[in-house]
Amino acid sequence: MNDLTQRTQPLERERMSLRSNWSGSVRKVATTFAMAVAIAVGIVVMGGSASAQTKDDVTLKNGKTEQVAIKSADYDGIYFVLQKGAESKFKWSEVSSVRFGGARELYVALDAAAAGKLGDADAKLDKLLADSAKLRAPIRQEALFAAGTVARRSGNTAKAIESWRTLLKDFPKSRYLLSTGANLLSALLAVGDVAGASSTLDNLTAAAKQAGLDANAQSGMGVLRGRIYFEQKKYAEAQTAYAAVASSASDNPDVIFAAKLGLAQCAQQQGKGADAERLYRELTLAEAMNTVLAGAWNGLGDLAMEQGAAKRDQDKLRDAVFCYMRGIVLYGPTPEETTDEYERARAGAAKAFDSLGQIDADPEKKKQSVARAREQRTLLEQQFPNSRWLKK
Repeated sequence: MNDLTQRTQPLERERMSLRSNWSGSVRKVATTFAMAVAIAVGIVVMGGSASAQTKDDVTLKNGKTEQVAIKSADYDGIYFVLQKGAESKFKWSEVSSVRFGGARELYVALDAAAAGKLGDADAKLDKLLADSAKLRAPIRQEALFAAGTVARRSGNTAKAIESWRTLLKDFPKSRYLLSTGANLLSALLAVGDVAGASSTLDNLTAAAKQAGLDANAQSGMGVLRGRIYFEQKKYAEAQTAYAAVASSASDNPDVIFAAKLGLAQCAQQQGKGADAERLYRELTLAEAMNTVLAGAWNGLGDLAMEQGAAKRDQDKLRDAVFCYMRGIVLYGPTPEETTDEYERARAGAAKAFDSLGQIDADPEKKKQSVARAREQRTLLEQQFPNSRWLKK
């Protein structure tokens, strides 16, 4: 057993010990896209005909399950109707999971996705959304988000963009506001449409303000703005945007951690490797989203790769592989998160293995590294045929 295998086996054991959970407040690993789509709405739908009286199960973090008629699933919580027409609300911080009633067709579509039948799932979601008049609003929102995710995973970026844009237009207070915005920007950036991403963010910010969303949502927009600047290579402007969010009074830790990751990436691009490494390592110890944790490890992988390639240092290159593998094995994207850091990890691992293969004097180890590089690249091509990281 070689050194690299010994070092990556603990990651696999740790991955197997983790359990996925639909709640956005719980950090989880989605090891396959099919599983991710199923979890995206928690396999939350049950059979039965939709009606105004349909009840949904909301399981709270205190262990209780409440049967309510959900009116909307918004950024700040679940709104439901009480008897006599009065409304009440559960904050997302109180919610563990949701199970919608009266949505059998959505369940069938998600079940197909869970089985890896993306074409079948895509067709079923199309059929479901074609008859939107019969869908309750929260179920249509779930269907639109799933449709975008399935389309993106199938390589149909244009359709994914259309689905997510429709979601944001029709549900300006959506619980998926920031995750859809991040996914939409990621998809636009993947096809090189930076101007379209910037325009979309302007529209999203205006819609958020008009909807009267809280400061957390506005902070989230700041992170997305920083991302646009970063992709335009305007690192000073990106740093300013991220710093404003990182120092804000937002009580949303996910937003703060995302901003800190942005600051680390800006430092790296500005040649401040030591500062970047410090920030990345701080984030690896945080209770952050999987995309943030994967981004931090990817950043450390890039730094190790740069040093290893420059000095032809095999240990540094193995360190790089180990860092990238964390973004693949341990911190895969949860259903609501973008897949960009996961794709980047695959591409980074392939590149690091390539570098090892080029400098290793042992013919057998050289052969293994070349095969592993090919494997990582092939998996990326199969899983994300339109990935921007295939072009780098």
